Amino acid sequence: MPIAAIIGDIVASRTASSRDALQRTFVDIIATANRTTEPLTPLHITRGDEFEGAYQSIAAAWEATLHLHLLTRANGYQLWLSVAWGEVTALAEADSASVQDGPGWWTARQALTEMKTATRAPKKRRTVFTIDDPTQAALLAAAVALRDEVLAGLDKSDARITLGLLDGRTQASIAEELGVTAPVVSRRAHGNGLLSLAESAKIGL
Repeated sequence: MPIAAIIGDIVASRTASSRDALQRTFVDIIATANRTTEPLTPLHITRGDEFEGAYQSIAAAWEATLHLHLLTRANGYQLWLSVAWGEVTALAEADSASVQDGPGWWTARQALTEMKTATRAPKKRRTVFTIDDPTQAALLAAAVALRDEVLAGLDKSDARITLGLLDGRTQASIAEELGVTAPVVSRRAHGNGLLSLAESAKIGL
């Protein structure tokens, strides 16, 4: 059946000051993303700093990739994320249904590799969506470029504020958690595009 397959990798993970700390943090990020989104196949680490998972629609994957980017940036790291809409099948001889194969995964893998190795791609590019419909693909590409541009300018506090907004929390409660005043959160939310970023979590694809 067709699904939105996601493959991700941590940017510049080999240069991290502590690999152990990075990997512990990333395990927590994946667990949090699985709780706050609705994966069809739960996100799970596959090898090294790479992970994958699947969602039932492009819209669900769009929301999930935003959560993943924000959770990672809130901890001082960045991700490469590739999403592809395509057929996926579980391998009959595998011990787990999460072991899958099919065009969805092949396309996501190829797109991730191309994004990471492209020499002329924008430096702020961190996400790619691949779907067959050319009109939707063009719209998604534009939306992804704009979202990646906004994400690139976020610091840890911005990411945490946006996550709070996504959870439906008040700016006052977010400010209390961050140890700042509500006006500070309000200025960041409006001035740094955080409200718009949170509102962009839902799309109609």
